[in-house]
Amino acid sequence: MKTKLTNNLKLGKTYLFMGYNWTVCELVNDGRTAVLQSHGVTSGAWPGFKMAEFGNGDYYADSIYGQDISAYDHKLKELYNAIKDVEDKSATYGKGLYLVSKEKVGFTKCGKHGSGYYWTALKEAAMNYQSFEAASNGTWLGTVSGSGNPLCVDSNGGVYNGNLRSSGFVVAPAFNLDLSKVEVAGDEIIKNAPSSFEHDDNCHEHQLLGKTYKFAGYKWTACELINNGKTLVIQSHGVTNGKWPGYKMLKFGGNVDNFYAADIDGEDISAYDDKMQALYEAIKDAEDSSTSYGKGLFLISKEKAGFTEWCEPGSGDYWQALKKAAGNASSFGCPNNHAWLGTVGGSGSAWCVYSGGNVYDYNSQNYDYVVAPAFNLDVSKVEVDGDEIIIKGSDNNDQPENQSNPIPYRSIWKYGMDFTKNGETFHLNPDMVSKIYDSIKEDFGRNCVSEFTDKEFTREQYIAVYEECASWFTAESEETKYLTCEKVLGDDFDKVETWVIKTMFTSEYESCTVRIPETLSSEKEAWNKVKEIAIADQDINEVTEVKYDRNACQVTVIHANETVYRISAEKK
Repeated sequence: MKTKLTNNLKLGKTYLFMGYNWTVCELVNDGRTAVLQSHGVTSGAWPGFKMAEFGNGDYYADSIYGQDISAYDHKLKELYNAIKDVEDKSATYGKGLYLVSKEKVGFTKCGKHGSGYYWTALKEAAMNYQSFEAASNGTWLGTVSGSGNPLCVDSNGGVYNGNLRSSGFVVAPAFNLDLSKVEVAGDEIIKNAPSSFEHDDNCHEHQLLGKTYKFAGYKWTACELINNGKTLVIQSHGVTNGKWPGYKMLKFGGNVDNFYAADIDGEDISAYDDKMQALYEAIKDAEDSSTSYGKGLFLISKEKAGFTEWCEPGSGDYWQALKKAAGNASSFGCPNNHAWLGTVGGSGSAWCVYSGGNVYDYNSQNYDYVVAPAFNLDVSKVEVDGDEIIIKGSDNNDQPENQSNPIPYRSIWKYGMDFTKNGETFHLNPDMVSKIYDSIKEDFGRNCVSEFTDKEFTREQYIAVYEECASWFTAESEETKYLTCEKVLGDDFDKVETWVIKTMFTSEYESCTVRIPETLSSEKEAWNKVKEIAIADQDINEVTEVKYDRNACQVTVIHANETVYRISAEKK
């Protein structure tokens, strides 16, 4: 395990990982494995009831905690496919994405509060049930009770079993994370990115397959490894748009704009238009031209898109990429949400993938659809930097100084930049360069504003201060800086906000309003304080209902004895 991870990853802390919130609940395997509990991914019936390997829509009497439920629905499938390469499969408890037991959530007695990190995360999932389109404010556990009902954690923290298996609760799986395969950046867990494509003989299990990368200014999905892993077939998410290449290009049938009756999948269409030609010129040095299928830039067949039946959805990585291409048709100036395939259809048509996923051929070859080619990439000629594929030796630092025709300067905003430390060269892609530049601008803006006030502003506002100052070449005096801050941030930018918290108890016998002595300096701090007080009240009292009003910065807690406890914040 990396030392920097040991120092940064904290038990009980919540992190963002693959678009979802997770709490670190346990460290097992001598600290090599972190058990993450999600704050919810999807919703529906209890997995033991719904899934084919368990109840298949019928009563299932056994507990399923620790069992893999990754195939529950498309959301869990997509999540697991995105994280399966960082799973620690050697862990003794839990496989894939799984539900935890009642013991993991500190269960003591039915209806009573649980405890611990798992419980806190699952309680939060239940509180946010509406964001998962769940029917009720509960989160499934993997344990079946003696009554035959599965247990859940509700939004108040109670652990109980009065639930039908078909109830629509939040499904919040846990996951065993191999810490050697990830890094921690602030509040986010990030998978380690390999520095280059490393192949093996088990190509279908390759960790890079199915992922999307930036390459030569376009998005591509890694779909296949062939030639014993020496060649990666990448499918673009669209490059241009127009008529079916078999109809438009002179090379097919010796005519332009004429129906073509043969398949063109695997055929080179790099000369389709200026965009395709420019792309191929930029990447041709990284092509594996020895492959048996596909030359240059080419369209794939309907079979590669997972075609099974006319007008039914396809499957696989090619299909997913083409579906996205079709969905983004407008970004290419295309009026129709379809992407061409290389397979010819009947009666002057050709096959395509629709943005909804269906694969069909009733489309005339002269229709205007997205043209999304594939490409055979020689993995020995490229490197991977985060989510970007880079051709080796494609930047100035790799150019010999005595070469008669040196590579011309290329913008760092388009191609990134390299720097060398201790004899090792590191590449920063354009996105990284932009982030560094924005951080510099933010720091300047912070320093400028801090001369006049201790108030905090957004990152975007600090950057705006910098950009305004940069436009003033005479911005040397304190007055100039102050006027710049005032112009960007408003007349009251140096005025301090004061937020006060009030609580009100209303019962059958009395009503009492109390002001909390503590004052806060921002709405965000005030809202967090309001929620903190509300949660503390729920922990010590039996509660029947909780109402959150973010706009009013107010939480209303209704106790079982009908006492109303309202916590609110107001700006002074």
